[in-house]
Amino acid sequence: MASTKEIEGATEQAGPADSAAPVDPADELDPWDAAEEAVEELKAALADVGLVLPSLGINASALMPWLVLVELGGARPDVVRGIAAAVKRGAGA
Repeated sequence: MASTKEIEGATEQAGPADSAAPVDPADELDPWDAAEEAVEELKAALADVGLVLPSLGINASALMPWLVLVELGGARPDVVRGIAAAVKRGAGA
């Protein structure tokens, strides 16, 4: 049975596998810093395969300051297909 963890006013379900999960250093960062790092990592990975998401950025809500989201934005169909192909190659498909 899953237990419930409280995270700054939000409720998250935690299953048995959560206790064995490796700790991601980004989890230790301020949410804004973690989002900035994630954006830079994705920009670099996309650049490695010749792709750009022009609207990639950070979306922070004043109503939920603990929740900072990465906005992937819009992209042309050829860019989306390129991303899908890169993900498939990385997944060994």
